[in-house]
Amino acid sequence: MRRFSRAGPGERVGLVGSNGSGKTTLLRIIAGQDLPTDGACRRAGGLRIGYLPQEPPSPGDVTLRQSLMVVFEPLRQLERDLNDLTHRMEQGDHAPATLKKLGRLQQEYETAGGYGYERRIPQVLEGLHFAADLWELPLAHLSGGQRTRAYLAKLLLEAPTCCCWTSRRTTSTWIRWSGWRNGWGRSGAA
Repeated sequence: MRRFSRAGPGERVGLVGSNGSGKTTLLRIIAGQDLPTDGACRRAGGLRIGYLPQEPPSPGDVTLRQSLMVVFEPLRQLERDLNDLTHRMEQGDHAPATLKKLGRLQQEYETAGGYGYERRIPQVLEGLHFAADLWELPLAHLSGGQRTRAYLAKLLLEAPTCCCWTSRRTTSTWIRWSGWRNGWGRSGAA
């Protein structure tokens, strides 16, 4: 494989090579899934790379919706912290430090999209044409293509700066849905 130096904002890069030439390994290194055995991989500051594996990980017992809620765990923790703090205030804790912390947490929650995150999962699932009756099914009951789209839904919710994947089938799925994704992101729903 030839030396790969860099890709700029908005550029698309395709890796072409024979089986076993290291295409998947290179993408896994770029995505931070693996470490290089030689050399270095430098990424721009603030870059969030999404990686869609050729075969999505074992689904386990979680439902489609539960698998996507994981993306919002930091927001859900903030929500719990806000509820705990509000409860403390209802019990009489009105100390300046408590009020200051409440204000900081509310600002952080709002900035991170806390007041709209629960609407994002249905928006993405509908945009990727998942019928509502599939949302509460365990991932193990979905077809391989549906599980790949579920993983793609997770990537969309994570809102990475760029994405890496290794499958032609995934490429065609991504291209098919990228127009919807771009509109979804611009609409303010993201």
